[in-house]
Amino acid sequence: MLEAMRRNAQSVVIILILGVLILAFVIEFGPQSRGCRGGPEEAQRAARAVMSVLGYQVTDMELELWRLHVASEPALPAADMYIPCYRMGALGILAGGAGAGAGLGENEDPARFDATHFRNAFLIREALVAEAQRLGIAVDDEEIKRALARGRIFTFDHGYWVDPGAGRVLFCGGELPLRIGIGRDGKFDPAAFRARLQMGYRMSPEEFYAFARRNLLALKMQQILAAGVAIAPAEVDSEIRAETEEMTLVVWTIGPAAANDEEAAALQARFDEVRASISDDDATTWLALGENARRADARMAQTPSSGAAGIDPDPVARRREIARSLMAADRISEQVRETARAARIALERPEGPSDEPPPGPEGISIRAQPVTVRPLGPADALPPVLAGLADGMRKLSALSESSPVLPDPIERDAGAAAVKDPAGEYYALREVALVRRLSPWSFEEAVAAAIESGRGARTAAAMDLKRARMLEAWYQAALFDARASDRLDDEMLFEYLDRDRDREAE
Repeated sequence: MLEAMRRNAQSVVIILILGVLILAFVIEFGPQSRGCRGGPEEAQRAARAVMSVLGYQVTDMELELWRLHVASEPALPAADMYIPCYRMGALGILAGGAGAGAGLGENEDPARFDATHFRNAFLIREALVAEAQRLGIAVDDEEIKRALARGRIFTFDHGYWVDPGAGRVLFCGGELPLRIGIGRDGKFDPAAFRARLQMGYRMSPEEFYAFARRNLLALKMQQILAAGVAIAPAEVDSEIRAETEEMTLVVWTIGPAAANDEEAAALQARFDEVRASISDDDATTWLALGENARRADARMAQTPSSGAAGIDPDPVARRREIARSLMAADRISEQVRETARAARIALERPEGPSDEPPPGPEGISIRAQPVTVRPLGPADALPPVLAGLADGMRKLSALSESSPVLPDPIERDAGAAAVKDPAGEYYALREVALVRRLSPWSFEEAVAAAIESGRGARTAAAMDLKRARMLEAWYQAALFDARASDRLDDEMLFEYLDRDRDREAE
C-alpha cells in the first residue's frame, strides 16, 4: 500500500512539472506573443496603427510585411533593395532617368526619407483602391490563393525605373516572390505559412488576405489606368528614324598653316608682306564699295584709338589702315578658297579620296578628319568640325552614291590662325571645309530596314515609358489631393521608425 502511494505521488509531481513547462511555452511562443522578436512590454501587444492614409489605418505588421516583399524586387541587386527603386524614377522626385537615380540629399535623414516612401506607397495604394471601389472593381481570393501556391505574393509599390541593359521600363511592386511559408522542399506550405504569420507577424490568415487583396486591387486599377495609354505607330517610326545608323564622312579642312610657333611666325610675316604691298590708292578704291566701307567702319567702332596722350590720329588715315588690314586678310583667305577649289577635284573622284589629302601651297595646309553623324539626329548633335554647316542635317542626309560630296563648302574663321596689324589688333583669316560621304548609304532603305527590325521592341519600350509617365502624373495628383485635403497623418509613422531605429541600436 505504501509503495502504491509513493508511485502515485511521483506521477503527480511529473504532471505538475510538465504543466508548468507547457504553460511557459504557450506564454512565450503562443499566438499572442512576439516570440524572440519582442521585449516584455511588447509580449501582449496587438498590432497597432503606425500611420493613417486616406482614412486607412496601416499597422506595424502590415508595414513590416510590405517592406519584406518590396525589398525583393526581382530585377534589382539584392543590396539595393526597394529604396533605389523609389529613387530611380518615382513621382518626379527623382528625375530619370534615364537609368540614373537621385540619392539622398547631403543633409537628409535616411529615416525621414524612408518614411516619405512608406507613406506615399500606402497613400497611392489606397487612392487606387478607392478608385477601383468607385468603379465597382472587385478581386477574388482564389487569385491570391493561386499565387500563393506558386510561391508568389501581390505587393504594391509605386514608381518605376529604367533597366539600361534591357532598355525597358520596370515597375516596382507587382507579383513578387513569397518570402514566408516556404517549406523545406522550396514549395508553399500552408501550415508553415500560418505558423510564420502568427509567430513572425502576429497576423491571422484572414488579415493577410485582406492585405494581399488591397494590393491586388491597387495593381488591377493601375493596369486599367495604364491600358488607356496608346502610342501611334508614327511616334515609334519617328524615334527609330532619328536614331538610324550612323553615316561616316571625311572632312578636309583647308586653312592657313599655324600648327606651331614657326608656322604662326611665317603666317604673320606673310600677312605683313601682303599688307605692305597695298597702296593708299588701293585702300581708297576698296573703301568706295559700300559693303567694304561698312566692314571698315564696324571694325573702327570696335577698335580702340591707338593715339598717344589721348589724341586720336587722323580718322581718315586710321580708317585706311584698317581697310589695308582687312584687304590683306581677304587676299590670304582667297588663296585658301582657291586651294579648296583645287582640292575638291581630288575629293570628288569616283573612286573616292586618298587616305592622305593632297599637299597645299606654301603656308596653306589641308587636314583630313573622319567623323560619324546620324543624318536624322538633332542639329546640335553635329560634331564641332561641321558646326558651321547651315541646315546641316538636311544637307548631310541628301548625300548619295551619285552625289557624295557636299555641294556647298563650309567657310568660317580659322580658330588657330590669327594675325595682327602694326596697331596690335588681331584679324581672323578664313578656312574652308569640304565634306564627302564614305560609308555605303541608301538612306531611305536604311530607315525602312531599321523601322522594320526595331518596331516591336521600340513600341514596347515606348509604351512602358508612356504608361509610367501617365501613372506618375496620376500619383502626383493623388498626393496633391491628399495633402490639400489634409488627410495625411504620419506622425505615428515617424515615432514608429524612431523606436525601430532605437531598438536596432541597442
